[in-house]
Amino acid sequence: MSVYAVVFPISVGAWYLARRFFATPPVVTEALRRRRHVLLAPARTAIGLLIVIDGGSFRL
Repeated sequence: MSVYAVVFPISVGAWYLARRFFATPPVVTEALRRRRHVLLAPARTAIGLLIVIDGGSFRL
């Protein structure tokens, strides 16, 4: 369990740095600002379906 306590914050930090690197150029920032509502709904739906299916609570 202590391994998770070390690896999880490192992984979160890596995702944060990746976001800062990829999402801060002005072209990307403007595109995300204009299309955020279109991109966010499918992304959240996909993540939710992945959790439900992978968790075994819904079988296809």
